[in-house]
Amino acid sequence: MFKSLTRIVHVSPPLIGRLTVGSIVKNGMMRQSLWASFLINKRFGSDISNLKKESDKNEVDDSSSTTGVVDLSSSEILMYYDHIYSSTISKYRIKQYLAMLLPGKSHEELKAKVKALSTSEENPLPEEATILEFIPVRRDGGAFVKYQVPPGMTKKELTKIIVDNMKFHKITFDQNLFKRYYNQLVHTYPKCYEVKGTPWIEDLQRFPSSILSVKFEGSALTEEELYMLFRRYGRIIDIEPGSPSTIKFRYLRAAICAKNCITGISLDGGKTTLHLQYQPDLKVNKIGEFISNHQRIAIPIILAIIAGVAVLIFDPIRQFFIEEKIAHRFSLSTYRNNRYFKFIMAPILQVEKVFFSGYDYIGEKLNSECQKDVISNESDLDDDSSIEGDNLWNERYEKIKQLKLWILENVGTFIIINGPKGAGKKELVIDNTLMEDENLRKKILYLDVDAMVKSRSETKLIENVASQLGYFPVFGWLNSMSQFIDLGVQSFTGQKSGLSESKETQIKNMFTLASQAIKSVALSEYDSYKAEVMKKRTRQEHRLRANPDLDIKLEEVMKEDEYLQQHPEVKPIVVINKFSSKADNHDFIYKMISDWSASLIQSNLGHVVFITNDIGSLSHLNQALPNQVFKVLSLNDANEKGSYNYVMNQLKDLTRYEKFDSSLISKCLKPLGGRMLDLQSFIRRVRSGESPQEALDELVNQAVEQITNFFLHNSTTKDDTNFKNWSPTEVWELIKFLSNSDSISFNELTSKSSLFKNDNSSLEVLSSLEKNDLITLKREKGVIHHITTGRPIYKAAFKNIIEDEEIFRGFESNFLSNLISVETTKLKKYEAELSSVDFVQLNIKNRMKYLIDGIEASNEKIIGYEAKVKELKTKKKEEPFWKIV
Repeated sequence: MFKSLTRIVHVSPPLIGRLTVGSIVKNGMMRQSLWASFLINKRFGSDISNLKKESDKNEVDDSSSTTGVVDLSSSEILMYYDHIYSSTISKYRIKQYLAMLLPGKSHEELKAKVKALSTSEENPLPEEATILEFIPVRRDGGAFVKYQVPPGMTKKELTKIIVDNMKFHKITFDQNLFKRYYNQLVHTYPKCYEVKGTPWIEDLQRFPSSILSVKFEGSALTEEELYMLFRRYGRIIDIEPGSPSTIKFRYLRAAICAKNCITGISLDGGKTTLHLQYQPDLKVNKIGEFISNHQRIAIPIILAIIAGVAVLIFDPIRQFFIEEKIAHRFSLSTYRNNRYFKFIMAPILQVEKVFFSGYDYIGEKLNSECQKDVISNESDLDDDSSIEGDNLWNERYEKIKQLKLWILENVGTFIIINGPKGAGKKELVIDNTLMEDENLRKKILYLDVDAMVKSRSETKLIENVASQLGYFPVFGWLNSMSQFIDLGVQSFTGQKSGLSESKETQIKNMFTLASQAIKSVALSEYDSYKAEVMKKRTRQEHRLRANPDLDIKLEEVMKEDEYLQQHPEVKPIVVINKFSSKADNHDFIYKMISDWSASLIQSNLGHVVFITNDIGSLSHLNQALPNQVFKVLSLNDANEKGSYNYVMNQLKDLTRYEKFDSSLISKCLKPLGGRMLDLQSFIRRVRSGESPQEALDELVNQAVEQITNFFLHNSTTKDDTNFKNWSPTEVWELIKFLSNSDSISFNELTSKSSLFKNDNSSLEVLSSLEKNDLITLKREKGVIHHITTGRPIYKAAFKNIIEDEEIFRGFESNFLSNLISVETTKLKKYEAELSSVDFVQLNIKNRMKYLIDGIEASNEKIIGYEAKVKELKTKKKEEPFWKIV
């Protein structure tokens, strides 16, 4: 009891009377001891002050910024002002770094501010009470101020004047209602406290916290004593007594003031000294704790929240981007006819024309002399050779009109455009039909299926499908991450979270959202239509009220389905290019697209146009719409006259072709066979400066290089994704057959060739070669009837390969060697059976004769093949090599 009372005496003298009256009456010795302890503490300073005095005897710089301790004489007081700066509670707080960029107040300005707050007109601060030292503590947001105590005034009186003036200014500040509540909420107004201990002014990276750790040098204080000592600085939430003790304040500023004012205070005659430090507030994450303790409940809730956020935030954004890809509302091409846009783009287009037309100009000048032999007579082109501006030719112009009619008649607009590769199907649909119509061009969604199915991984597949649909944003990397998350959840809970979805599900969701976007675009003008009808109906109702005898039928607002049926031009047109029956990777895409497009037709939301060169792709469409009659438009190669007219129509603006030899142009176009892709390549080459013959030769050489590199060099393996299931010898034999004839029947091929038989393996090889555009299989009633070249120019390429001596020698030798290997295998098989069976004993003479005849036939073929190989090596160069076979 005596010990506790002694501590209290030194902390709060006014409390002595209330706590020690009973004790003094009971025991006079106790009273004497209390006063003795008080006098000892007044006489001797703290240990840190004495240590500083001893260590600073010979030091030049003994300031607080160097030593961390403030010297204080008997005629000086030390006050702490809080909230002079904004406090820094962490080294990662961005605010403190932004504050460095702004000009701060100097020490003199802050001193003037502190002095202004410490005085008032009613209770002025004496002039002798000067500020001796101003020590900012920017990390804590405050400052220590040392005052000179005027003569005739005690420290307590000066302290009271300063504290009262601070309270007065706060009352004046709080007169504004907004400032009062703002100050109570944020605690922005400065406060002032007397420093009772010996503060340690340090600049360590120990950032303020609302929790203080109190270490005792001597005996520890009780909980009641700690509360009495620290409560004046702010509300205390909790006290944990002990050694060390922990005090938790409600506000951070209270902890800062207590730490700076109490640190270093000595009690019990110097036997107990308090050392205070900030203790980090380790906050418990209640959400994380709930998740870790209740996984079966928390994880489904989290997944539901994530799904809800995705639907509420990302889906509208993605739908907007899909609509933008369909309608092109923010595309520059939409405003190309605007006069202001033309005015801005005119200089840019002029610069582009200079750069990109320079090569044509140079080519025309360089080849002007070389073309004199080509330019001869006047053009014998008919007057109708200019076929509707830039349209292809009369035959295709009729198909363009038919396609547009099908779209606008709005009856089961499920249209299929088929034809060989390079026939210009895409150009006919997009460039010559849709883009030429002012209404149809505004709502087109173009999908390239090849770009989807050729993706190497699931992540790339999702990104490519999203790119084709305009689906943005897409987080492809989450696909792989979700699999690991799902595995982790399954290990914790014993069941899958469902976070990871299959690629089929993700792509199906993309197409579902695309359907919503298509519907939104189709009905974008429906509200304005309703408003217009309602205005018209209102006018009609007014007329009927004025004259009830009028025979007027009130206008009715059509429902959405009726509106779409009556206005086919508002529905978007989905163009699906390169649709096929199967693919090496991601084969499910074809069925998904066919089902999705069928749903658009059944819901009457859009027109669907399929562009394909694979007849087998119709099987997917028949399954999706079994009762639908498709509108099929077949696009074949142009005839000779049509090709000629089209080429000359494209070249008519070139000055060097004002006069030309029409027979030369016709001769060069004949090997191209009217294939649109080759005709356009021919036109580009001629426009760049090449002569017609040079352009044809280059196209043939390109085709030869493609055939030899891709078809005649089987460099892939079965493990490769681009595995070629044909052999070079099979391709070589087809090249020889088709080099001198337009086509060969399937029966003729199987009868003449020892490599092709009427079996599944041969059909598989031929189908693969057709898929890669080397040949075209003509079918009748679903059965292969004739075989032709994949592109007309391939016939010229085949002939070029056969007539080339070195190429023929190499491939023919390899071909004969393979035939020798085939016959050798047959011969060994016959010999093995003949030697293993006793035909005389079994009396099977017919089988024995069959084997002997087979051996003789194979042997004769081997002898013939070896003779041809020898002849190839010895044949003279001037003799045609293709005459050997």
